[in-house]
Amino acid sequence: MPDMSRGCVLCNNLMENSVHSFIHCSFAAKVWYAVFKWFKVVCILTPDLFTLFTYLNGFGFGSKVRKGILVIWDAAIWSLWRWHS
Repeated sequence: MPDMSRGCVLCNNLMENSVHSFIHCSFAAKVWYAVFKWFKVVCILTPDLFTLFTYLNGFGFGSKVRKGILVIWDAAIWSLWRWHS
């Protein structure tokens, strides 16, 4: 994780923490809006990652779609982490 004395390396806003980096950063928010739009689900940026994951995974999709959601979730989190590093 980048130095906390700096702002976010992607948006230069706020003190960086995991919630900002993975959810509320304007760059991260665009990623989540795209993911939710792809699944045709209304995007709600939750206060933490667990709630976001629970929200995304709780739409009653079949098991194959849920497995796809897990892959997309992992890819989004990994990509956001890499962009911040």
